[in-house]
Amino acid sequence: MSGSVLAVTDLSVRLPGRAGKVTVVDRVSFEVGRGQCMGIVGESGSGKSMTGYALMGLVGVDGHEVSGAAVLGGRDLLALAPARMREMRGNRIAMVFQDPMMTLNPVLRIDTQMVEAVQAHARVGRTESLRMAAEALARVGLPDPGRRLKEYPHQLSGGMRQRVAIALALINKPDLIICDEPTTALDATTQAHIVAEVRRLCREDGTALIWVSHDLELVAAIADKIGVMYAGRLVENGTAAQVLGQPRHPYTVALLACMPSRQRHGLDLLQIRGRMPLAHEIPSGCGFRTRCDYASERCNAVPGTSAWHGHAVRCFHPLSVQEAA
Repeated sequence: MSGSVLAVTDLSVRLPGRAGKVTVVDRVSFEVGRGQCMGIVGESGSGKSMTGYALMGLVGVDGHEVSGAAVLGGRDLLALAPARMREMRGNRIAMVFQDPMMTLNPVLRIDTQMVEAVQAHARVGRTESLRMAAEALARVGLPDPGRRLKEYPHQLSGGMRQRVAIALALINKPDLIICDEPTTALDATTQAHIVAEVRRLCREDGTALIWVSHDLELVAAIADKIGVMYAGRLVENGTAAQVLGQPRHPYTVALLACMPSRQRHGLDLLQIRGRMPLAHEIPSGCGFRTRCDYASERCNAVPGTSAWHGHAVRCFHPLSVQEAA
């Protein structure tokens, strides 16, 4: 693993609202290296998925604004014309969605969809495309790939459909794959198998991986680096060991305290008071201040970022290791 595959700098997304445009992703910056997994975690509405959609050029809302930079292979994804982005999408950058039916066409056989995915980016005949498709299905652990290629999505189980969606993302060996909570609807055993397979395949191919999830337990098992998002901002970012073992932001500490594996048997689970604000409800200054036990007058202003050995925290009151414990 060497070098940066993706470098995101000050990524922001603004969407039209009733009272004007609202910021749903606010100056997010991070890097992902070759063969590395970056986990992005946070509650629903924190901006995790929108970050992935912006990188893919899939925001899909009329009147939206995307700013900043996202450099992949020397190209700024955010500055590409739509035609050039279509060439990159599915080839150099791919996405696996939470619902595989957002990827799969219900009226086309699996072989038709996978052959199209190959031939859209390479001059390859049908025979070779089918060979590549069968190989991709086998790599994600789908049994009897030759038979599955001839089936329709509705003939497959949810876990099988998700494996096909992952195989579609892997088939052209992209530089980067973004996984938007792809295992949320699956049972625990299938989830564990898919997570292990995706992680192994990315390491073998040197593919960078961004795994978007609200499940800290899952991210802890797969990620090399973790970014914690709240109200559109990346409030903490570092290696998995730093963020999970030495959390500094009060929100990260609160999320970890809600994990059952971190609580002693017989004690009630802790919970964060209140809820994630909607985009037009985010308070001025620090978005977390209305739910934070450490908030002060200083938190009425937007906090800057402090860093310790690559461990970045966006907070006026970063906690010490002893306080976090």
